[in-house]
Amino acid sequence: MTRPGVAVEQVIYRVTWSVEDQEYVATCAVFPSLSHLARDRTGALAGLRKLVADVIKDMADNSKTAQNRKRRQATPRLFLHARWNPPVARAPRSR
Repeated sequence: MTRPGVAVEQVIYRVTWSVEDQEYVATCAVFPSLSHLARDRTGALAGLRKLVADVIKDMADNSKTAQNRKRRQATPRLFLHARWNPPVARAPRSR
């Protein structure tokens, strides 16, 4: 998992040749669902680095939005919890 403070330069990238696509494909372990195809290695790497930068920025923006929402909802709330124990039928003890 990545943290909001992760920089694009801290991510380890991998560029391999895809026989199926006949292009280079760039991937990274931090975001396994992301990849970028290009005709050359540098294009694949540059495309994925831009994509990762956009994802990290989006994650940071959403984190700030979620924190602001939590602050607005920080009003105390009262929760009532009622517990009812139904009677249990027990067999008479034998002596």
